[in-house]
Amino acid sequence: MGGTPKTCALGASQAPSNRPSVDPIEWRISPKALASLEVDPVLSPLIELIANPPRCARVLVYVSKQVKRRQRFIRERFRESTGLDVVEVICAAKTRRAALRARDTEDKVETIARSEGFGDRTAFWRAFRRRCGLGLAEYRAWARAKKLGDQLTLELLSSASVAPGDRPL
Repeated sequence: MGGTPKTCALGASQAPSNRPSVDPIEWRISPKALASLEVDPVLSPLIELIANPPRCARVLVYVSKQVKRRQRFIRERFRESTGLDVVEVICAAKTRRAALRARDTEDKVETIARSEGFGDRTAFWRAFRRRCGLGLAEYRAWARAKKLGDQLTLELLSSASVAPGDRPL
């Protein structure tokens, strides 16, 4: 397998290597998008939700209750202001928090998925893979090597010839 990387929401691409296409830990919402939220009285409460995303599976329902507006209104207003989808932004922030936890702990996938508010292991796995391009175990190995500055391990992980999707179960 392999081939051309596939791009997805928020600029992440699924690269055929053992290196994440986008490191979720490095993800931040752009200053321009944040500025547009700050001046909007309806959307300004979302800044805190992006910084500390809710630990629930149904993000838009939660956001809707927090700002006391309908889901469709929030989604449209957020997209008009920032050019981004509110659910994608908050899920990216949740994935960032999960990536930090994966890097720094030995917690199992199920534990991280449940505690970070993903509906189940599969929902978490899909969201993580979509934003990072790697599975959690591959990302964990890469992030720990990067954190420790282990250049040899990083080179070995980056030069692996098998794409993440080609691994046997």
